[in-house]
Amino acid sequence: MTHYFINEARLDLPDVETLTDHTVHALDVTTVHGDRIRFATTRQPFGRGDSLRSLVDRAIAEKERRLPSFQVVSRTERAYPWAEGIEIRFTCKPAEEPLFHHQFYCGLGEFCMTMTAVVSLPAAARCDQWMFEMLANVTVRQ
Repeated sequence: MTHYFINEARLDLPDVETLTDHTVHALDVTTVHGDRIRFATTRQPFGRGDSLRSLVDRAIAEKERRLPSFQVVSRTERAYPWAEGIEIRFTCKPAEEPLFHHQFYCGLGEFCMTMTAVVSLPAAARCDQWMFEMLANVTVRQ
């Protein structure tokens, strides 16, 4: 098990009136099975009147407009020990190779956190297994 922490430093930002955190962490992972997973975790603040469901609906609509051959495989409400959320699994073909995406959206306080794994389509089942295991073992920092 490799641990990855996303709060390694503190920045002192002078003269700030407002601040919106759009943190993105991107990792390239090669599994012991040889699969290359592009993993990213992002967070964005909930807007006025936003719910997790409305953010996911907008994200899917944007993907439908932006990604060639976009197709939802599944959309499921899922609970893990640390959070409840919405899981989206989809395929697209932005270039010559079709890709599989496994995303989990959840609310953590005032933020929507999204975790995404992207693999080549033949590795989809192993990607799902990797994401389920990873998501089951997240430790939220207080």
